[in-house]
Amino acid sequence: MSDELTDKQKRRQVRRIHALLFEVLEESNDDLSTLVSMNVDYMDVFNKYFPTNVEMKVDGIEDRILECVKGITLILIEKDSAVNLDYAKLVVYYLIMELISQNLSVKEVFSTDDDMMFG
Repeated sequence: MSDELTDKQKRRQVRRIHALLFEVLEESNDDLSTLVSMNVDYMDVFNKYFPTNVEMKVDGIEDRILECVKGITLILIEKDSAVNLDYAKLVVYYLIMELISQNLSVKEVFSTDDDMMFG
């Protein structure tokens, strides 16, 4: 369980997960910002559930998020058995939500069957 991890263990887990998920493209001298890219294996999973330029209904987004987290977490565990499964799910969930909020746009789409005149 992730609640049983100490703060030091959690920091190590985050470093381990980030090292697996991201490739460092450019490090800054001030250690405050680093340019990274998500490794292809994980980006492929993300793109499977959240393809670009595809409209999707809000109803199914929760299932997509959970399946995406599951897929990425399984790859993490496969690549490094020292990754704590429960804590990895939390970290990946947070990262997925950040990616979604930064990269997906929401728009209201009205069905052609809707006739506002007849409610």
